[in-house]
Amino acid sequence: MTPAEAAELVRHIMEDGFNRQDLSVVEESFVEDYVRHGNGINSVNSLAQHIEDLTARHRAFADARFEIEQIVSDGSQVAVRYTFHGIHRDTYLGIPATGRDVTRASAAFFRIEGGKVAEGHIVSDGGGLLAQLTAE
Repeated sequence: MTPAEAAELVRHIMEDGFNRQDLSVVEESFVEDYVRHGNGINSVNSLAQHIEDLTARHRAFADARFEIEQIVSDGSQVAVRYTFHGIHRDTYLGIPATGRDVTRASAAFFRIEGGKVAEGHIVSDGGGLLAQLTAE
């Protein structure tokens, strides 16, 4: 893929897939044995687990969405800096709904193989999210 095509793939996944809750975009854009290495977010070992995690986030956070702030690519790797936004409406990580509008800064590094995402490394401010959910 060209760098522009790889960056567009990731943009498509985040904005057209996650933000619009269109899991068909996710299913067609990742390999079945996709691995996500998480730091501040859960790791997953398959596309099925990844979809379960995305679904759980949409269930727990109303208006869950990613806001892309920067995206760069060399064609086989894509780096994206983004912010997660949502309103905590259901239990997440054992924390009952708070109704709070939360954000979480993140960066992701995706390896593209055969036109699909094969692996991801996510660095996310999980501690900051927990602080927002548990603040008194």
